[in-house]
Amino acid sequence: MGFEFLVRVRRVTLALTVLAALAGVVYGGAKFGLALALGSFWSLGNILFLEALGRLLIAGRLGKAPVWRDIVIVLGAVPVLMLGGYGILTSGLPLLGATLGFWILFGVVVLKTISIALAKALDFATGRATERPADLVRRPLPSRRAQGIVGWAIALTLAGVFVLWAFANPEPQTATAPSNTSVQHEVQETEPAPESESGVPELPSLPDVLAKATHEAGWAKTLKAWQDPLFSLLATIILVTLVRLAFAHPKLVPGRGQMMLETAMGGARDFIVQTFGPTMEPYVPFVGTLFFYILTMNWMGQVPLLKSPTASLNTTAAMAVVVFLYVQYTAIRKQGPFGYLYHLAGSPKDLVGWFVAPVLFPIELMGEFIKPLSLAARLFGNVFGEDMLVAVFVGIGVALLGWQPVPIGFPIHVLFMFLGLVMSAVQALVFALLASVYLYMAQPTHEHDEEHVGAEHGAQPATV
Repeated sequence: MGFEFLVRVRRVTLALTVLAALAGVVYGGAKFGLALALGSFWSLGNILFLEALGRLLIAGRLGKAPVWRDIVIVLGAVPVLMLGGYGILTSGLPLLGATLGFWILFGVVVLKTISIALAKALDFATGRATERPADLVRRPLPSRRAQGIVGWAIALTLAGVFVLWAFANPEPQTATAPSNTSVQHEVQETEPAPESESGVPELPSLPDVLAKATHEAGWAKTLKAWQDPLFSLLATIILVTLVRLAFAHPKLVPGRGQMMLETAMGGARDFIVQTFGPTMEPYVPFVGTLFFYILTMNWMGQVPLLKSPTASLNTTAAMAVVVFLYVQYTAIRKQGPFGYLYHLAGSPKDLVGWFVAPVLFPIELMGEFIKPLSLAARLFGNVFGEDMLVAVFVGIGVALLGWQPVPIGFPIHVLFMFLGLVMSAVQALVFALLASVYLYMAQPTHEHDEEHVGAEHGAQPATV
């Protein structure tokens, strides 16, 4: 990308600054719009200074003569930016407007970076080349000047529509000031409730929207009540569809989709086998399916009108029960019924061990039942907290434009969505890893390995 990326970021930021300043003047007053514009211009000055400094450093390494324009920018930008920042802070302008203006540039950088990364990932997954052959006949694209003129025309048209709409729908004003009791009563009646029925902030899902649009029709209420199992089924359909598309026509030299899935599955197998040993290889399909299934359900909460089924304790408890039953079945099948009870008694080897066995048996048995509870509660709490955090910041972004009844808000929740993507992957990995640990502990070779390692360490001769 290089400096061309920064140039594009500056252009987009400048266009958004004009639109944001117009919206700030209309909805927040002249001072708010001015503060927003000055904050954005100050951040643009910072990126211009960094760009000039980078060109000077690169020119020095390459042995080229520096450009006087860059030298002037670097020398003059520091005092100008310092005085400008001090002036914005001490001018009495709304600090909220200046802060929002400063974050416009950062938002543009994040969104353009994500768009480029998604385009590269899509090209890699579908097998399309990012650089097309030079002899490929294509329609000539419009010039950059024409694109800029069209973009500015669309932006100014939208800004004009917002301005006219705002002036055509003024806020109703009351002629008389009612009493405090009546004001509180009216606020309680008219204040919107951004929370779910349980009182927890929650983004609306598609079943919620359908239920509200149909005035709580019977079929819509049924969808809303069963939305967690339905979204779990949707995650299953997504995974099965991806696998079928990738391996519908397997090739010796795999395509992009087949290679991505083979890499993911091979990575899961290598991770489990290298961590726990070759005895865990038969359980790779179960553990790998758990990971990708939970990961898909966790990420569904970041898609508009969808919901993370793992944000419901019913879903996480069901998966924990499946893990619990499979672990107990594996332990009884591998160790035998008496060997399983012997394991729960602490595997006593001497008189002291048999004496303590009646005490250890209920403790071990209780521990077996606590494992699924901890699995379910950990996954539910983390995913539920991530979704609630995103919903809270969505509400804050809408409240920032609360002085006008506009159906938009500042996307301050986007940063927390990326954090949610990372943490969702971590929680899926933790769940699958703990399931692997429980399966490994159910193997009869687990205790023998420990004894063998202890014998080896004990059998080492002493050296002087």
